[in-house]
Amino acid sequence: MSPQSLSKHLLKQAIIDFRNDGKQLMEKLGKKYGLDIHIKSEFIQLVSKRGELVPRKGELSRKWNYYFHGNACGFYHKKTQQSVEVVLYYPPALGPIDAWFLMDYMKSTPKYKNEVEDIEWLDLKPIIQELYELGEIKDG
Repeated sequence: MSPQSLSKHLLKQAIIDFRNDGKQLMEKLGKKYGLDIHIKSEFIQLVSKRGELVPRKGELSRKWNYYFHGNACGFYHKKTQQSVEVVLYYPPALGPIDAWFLMDYMKSTPKYKNEVEDIEWLDLKPIIQELYELGEIKDG
């Protein structure tokens, strides 16, 4: 599949799924440590580099591991190797769509894997930008 044949509709759906998966995983991580990511102070406590309550990496569940890095938190499914990277932003919103993280998600998610087989992450940037400009996606 070429970048031109990747539909905006498919990419928009992938972004919705990516964000939903990321938000659910962040909520589970918060709950694991008794924190509600919808409360700003608790979200900050969850993602703080100086936090003593939440280790910077570990096991979220029997299926998922997590790892904080930079301004993101990566979640990795142990069996399927699915990757969900959450750009940390203002609670409970997620940050802007990162083309690299989105491509990693799509390539590791069975629903999208074949659709992006021959596409590079940089090919997603103009389509993502167009979706933002059209108001079809927004941050958070």
